[in-house]
Amino acid sequence: TQLYKSKATLEKKMGHGIKYLAWPFGIYDQDFFFIKHKTAYDMAFSIDNHNARAGIDNMAQPRYMIVDAYDLKRFASISSGKEDK
Repeated sequence: TQLYKSKATLEKKMGHGIKYLAWPFGIYDQDFFFIKHKTAYDMAFSIDNHNARAGIDNMAQPRYMIVDAYDLKRFASISSGKEDK
């Protein structure tokens, strides 16, 4: 698969293992979780716009998409957890 080949290429070029994956555009579904077993990623990150917490699948750890329109006040709100779902 494309993810397996790109992981192998990165590992070869960097000289060490790659443990993490950021889902392209943060898009994933349950069918993609098999990739953990096929490619040996330890964790993958989505764009689910909420803070990480116990009980979330390691292959769908949330993160926020930070865009140019966000000012420092909005960034502070996100990073403090005030905007968590």
